[in-house]
Amino acid sequence: MKDLSRFKPILYTLFLLIAAFIVWKYRQNDETIKWQGETMGTYYRLKFVPNEIEIHQRQIDSILQVINQDFSTYIDESSLSQLNQKGELHAPSKHFSQLLKVTNSVFNLTNGLFDPTVMPLVEAWGFGPNRKVTMDSLQLDSLIQFIGFQKVQWDTKKIQLHKGAKLDFSAIAKGYAVDEIADFLEKNGITNYLIEIGGELRCGGKNKSNAWVIGIEKPQEGLEREAMIKIKLHNMAIATSGNYRNYHKIGDKLIVHTINPKTGLTQESNLISVSILTESCGKADALATGIMVMGLEEGWNLVQNLKDTEGYFVYANEQGELLAKYTDGFKAMIHQ
Repeated sequence: MKDLSRFKPILYTLFLLIAAFIVWKYRQNDETIKWQGETMGTYYRLKFVPNEIEIHQRQIDSILQVINQDFSTYIDESSLSQLNQKGELHAPSKHFSQLLKVTNSVFNLTNGLFDPTVMPLVEAWGFGPNRKVTMDSLQLDSLIQFIGFQKVQWDTKKIQLHKGAKLDFSAIAKGYAVDEIADFLEKNGITNYLIEIGGELRCGGKNKSNAWVIGIEKPQEGLEREAMIKIKLHNMAIATSGNYRNYHKIGDKLIVHTINPKTGLTQESNLISVSILTESCGKADALATGIMVMGLEEGWNLVQNLKDTEGYFVYANEQGELLAKYTDGFKAMIHQ
């Protein structure tokens, strides 16, 4: 039998190299990668724990660029702008078809109070690209006839708008984009991630060995940002809608950006903001918008009757004090 003792130093060195590689690989996979960038007139942030499949930030940027090119109201050549200008769009993308399906679902859930055909009203109330308020009683009467999601017909070959109708997906597009990034990550085997686009979030798995902890912003004017409450999020999405930042003041009159598609009027109530948690960020985004139109009582009743959906409602009492109301499932997520 041959003497292998002379190979011991080599074998020992090889063993150390293999062990070092395993430890390095484990540490690489345990590190959280953080990316951020700009999209849809706001920012995006992405944190994830990588695996053996290598992905690049340019792939994320590419997905977001395609979605923005579909739904932007600020890009004249976007698919949405072309549809609004011409009244029809041939061969819509898969993103357009999928977004219309989610929109239709939430339109029905909210009894028509989430409705992207509010675009003419959004523009007249000064919340479109122009930012100029032109609304008066005569214009309101002329525009209300163009509102209603039933004025949109679509299939895989063509989208058709009734004459005068226009679409605005700003209340769902960011949430939809979050879902698309989540799908991309999961298809590449990445299950531990946090995605945020302009305040709309979705989490998968864990932040290393801990739950993802996120804060829900306290409704207040100005640039100051403060968490009103923190929650532990696991395999869920959250979107928040409120009237405390996007509004106009004309003299003493406050014009909020929440618009009731049935009356054409801006909707003020004691409901200051609502955060919706469910499996899809696009759905949560749209529901939060519709519930802001509904108001506290009706919105609360809706969320209580929806499966796998939780809510956090911030409202003002008669003294103007901020109070919060939340579902039982949400209570279990509160981070102490």
